[in-house]
Amino acid sequence: MKLPLRILGWMTAVTMLLLTGGCRSSRQAVVTPIPHGGEGDVPMLSLPGFPADAVRLLSASRARTSEWQTLQIPVSLSVSRPKSFSASATLTMVNGRSVDLSVRLLGFEVAAAHIEGDSLKAIVKPSRTYMAESISQVFGGVAVSVADLQALLIGSVINPEPFSLAGAEVTVRPEADGGKAVALMTSGRSFGIGLLFPPQGAELLRIYAAKNGGPECVVGYSDYSKPRGSVSLQLPSEISFDTNLKGTTVEAGLRLNVGRAKFDNPVTPRPLTIPEDYKRVPLRALLKAL
Repeated sequence: MKLPLRILGWMTAVTMLLLTGGCRSSRQAVVTPIPHGGEGDVPMLSLPGFPADAVRLLSASRARTSEWQTLQIPVSLSVSRPKSFSASATLTMVNGRSVDLSVRLLGFEVAAAHIEGDSLKAIVKPSRTYMAESISQVFGGVAVSVADLQALLIGSVINPEPFSLAGAEVTVRPEADGGKAVALMTSGRSFGIGLLFPPQGAELLRIYAAKNGGPECVVGYSDYSKPRGSVSLQLPSEISFDTNLKGTTVEAGLRLNVGRAKFDNPVTPRPLTIPEDYKRVPLRALLKAL
């Protein structure tokens, strides 16, 4: 197995894990509760048709992660199944605009990914290969915005307003441990997500996503803390991804070094330029590389 292709495959897989269908996770997220103000401290979202409990939870969760314009965070990437792989990287985001990932080995950049608009591009320098896909195609026709991807990468609730406008079915149920689960199901039940919260606070613990009644993709969050200098922004230190890609079970993780996170510093999106002599690698080849 060539390492460069596995790097590119990992980055593609982690992006796809966020919303595509997959295996159910058996992991239990552990969260260190952070005190949060009462309802009067949180601006309420306008979500017609949503139960009041759901509006309060979603509004509080969004408020915890809304205080930023740019973020730059050192991260550790890892895949445990189907094969083991790990690397260090830097995640850079401009709120609502772009996501950049730079992967380094032995101090040299060996791979990079850039997401902006509906475009996902990734390159691997040692093998001189690249991937260029439409976000909507990668996620199987599910409408996913850059802001949604960013929310999932920092433990935030994706924008629930489209579900409200579409007349989605919304339920809130108590969990055995006292936590709460919010389920959002589109008309016709073709796509749905579940959000799990702790007994107290609005830290997002897990997201379940399923399309057309298929198996779930699970994203788990744990160990929240505030970056240095932050007033309200709280980020998870650990993110786990569990899914099934084209019949292959994938378990991956993302460790955020929140203590070294920089936010609201001047950041310029870094569009990838594909050299003419690079070879495009089909998506199916990337998945096999895992």
